[in-house]
Amino acid sequence: MHHCLNIEEIVEAICEQVFLLQDGPASLLAFGLACYALLEPALDRLWRTQTNLSPLVRVLPADSWTYFGKNIVTLTRPLVREDWKRLDAYALRIRNLGFEHTRALAGQGMRHPVNFAILEAFRAHHEGSPFLPKLQSLRLTTYHLRFVDLLLAPSLTSVSFDFGLCWNTHEEHELLEAVLIDAGARCPYLQEFLVESSRTSASSAGDAALEPFAHLLPMRQYPPSLQAGDIIRLASIPRLQRACFRVSSIADVPSRSQMQHIVAFHSLSDLELHVRSLEIATALLELLQTPCLEALTVHVDNLPEPLTFSAFCVALRSVASPATFHSLKLNGGGTNSPGAGDICAESISNQLERYNTLVSVLARVDL
Repeated sequence: MHHCLNIEEIVEAICEQVFLLQDGPASLLAFGLACYALLEPALDRLWRTQTNLSPLVRVLPADSWTYFGKNIVTLTRPLVREDWKRLDAYALRIRNLGFEHTRALAGQGMRHPVNFAILEAFRAHHEGSPFLPKLQSLRLTTYHLRFVDLLLAPSLTSVSFDFGLCWNTHEEHELLEAVLIDAGARCPYLQEFLVESSRTSASSAGDAALEPFAHLLPMRQYPPSLQAGDIIRLASIPRLQRACFRVSSIADVPSRSQMQHIVAFHSLSDLELHVRSLEIATALLELLQTPCLEALTVHVDNLPEPLTFSAFCVALRSVASPATFHSLKLNGGGTNSPGAGDICAESISNQLERYNTLVSVLARVDL
C-alpha cells in the first residue's frame, strides 16, 4: 500500500470523491473491500448520513429482525451482547440523521420505519445514553416525538424540523418544547436551531417520496410558532449561532423581566424570523444581547406600512454593530399601493444610513 494512504485526510478525500459518483455508495463499498486499510474510512463515509434508523437495525443478524406488517422493521428476539456490540459500532458512524444520502435515494428510507419496541429495548440497555453518540446534525419530524431524548447527543451541533407533512399542531409544539427543554442539558455544543417554512426547507425523505403527488397535497403555509417559554429556552442556549423560527403573536414575545436572568442569544450571528407583523420582529430584536449579529432575515405575513419601520430600525441599530452586520433581508407578503416597496426601502435606507456595510445590501431588500 502506498504510504500516502496512511494519511487520514487523503483517504477521507478519496472516499468523498468516490461517494459523489453516480453509483457512489456501491463504488465506495467495493473500494473499501479492495483494501483493508480503506475499509473503515469507506464505512464511515457510507454511514455518515442516514434518513432514519432502519439501516442500523438491519445490520443485526437476520434472525433478530423482520418486517412487521408491510414494512415496519421490528425485532424477533431479545438482543444479546454480540448484537449490541455490532449495533453500537455502526451507531458510532452516523453523524447526520433525517437526511438523504443522495437525491436518487430520497424517500427510500421512509418506507422502512423502526418499531418503537426497538427503541425501548435500547433505552433499557443504554439507560441515559444517546442512541447515536457522535451525531452532529439532526432533522426531526413528529414521528421522533416518542424517542427524541435518545437522539439528543452531546455532540449535536444542528437541529432542524420538518413539519411539511404534519398537521397536528399540538404534536408539533410538543416536539419543539421537548427539544428545547432537553437541549440545554444534553447538547452543550448546539449551534443551529431551525424551524423553517416547509416550502423553503430542504426536501425531506417524505417530501421526496410524495413529490409526484405534490399537487394533491394541501398547502402548508407557515411553520409552527414558538411561545414565550420556548423563546426563553432558545435564548439560553450558550453557543447558538443560527436560529430560524416563527412567532405569530406579540403576546408570545417574552418580556424583559422574564429574560433578565439570562444573556439572551449571546452568540447569535444569523437570525431568520417568520412573523405576522413587523412589531413582533421589533420586540424580538429588543431582547437580543448578541455582540456578533451579522445577518437578519424577516418574513412578514403582511407588508408593513412605512411608518412602522422606524421602531424596527431603532431596535436593529441597538443590537447590530456596523462593523459586523452586513445582511438585511425583508420579505413582505401583503398587497399595498404601487411603489410601497420603494417607500419602505427608502425608509430603511434613511434609518440605517450610518451602516456602511449595508450600502450594497439595501438594494436587495425584497418587499
